[in-house]
Amino acid sequence: MIKAYARFLSLCAFDHQEIEENKYKLQQACERLGITTKQVLWAAEEWMPQNYDLELAGIGRLIGIYIREFLQLMDLSPDKSTGWKIIYGTLPSPVPLFLSLKNGVKGKIYTGAPDYIFMTLLKEVKLKAATNCRAALNTKR
Repeated sequence: MIKAYARFLSLCAFDHQEIEENKYKLQQACERLGITTKQVLWAAEEWMPQNYDLELAGIGRLIGIYIREFLQLMDLSPDKSTGWKIIYGTLPSPVPLFLSLKNGVKGKIYTGAPDYIFMTLLKEVKLKAATNCRAALNTKR
């Protein structure tokens, strides 16, 4: 039921091309976290419309930023053979440190805070998580 993932992404200000490129990635990421298609559909059809004013374009765009970060986070881990250098931070973390690393290092570098991304998406967008999100990050795709 890939349509559930496409519907969810459409609420997050993904355009048609981005939806086509990311709906399977979202499905795989959700599967790694123990999130079912039914839960994604519920979030898209019930939770988000009831709790966010999705008529305001900025709301969907803001949620979309988190979804894009989540997809990149789940896509990069744990396979480092792609050439990406991966640096994870935790909460609280000094943002300038990560920005300087991201901007000062040449090549492919990902700096992020998985805890913050998981906390935001899994609680605020109401996608249920696996008991251990870190375990999902260490699961081969």
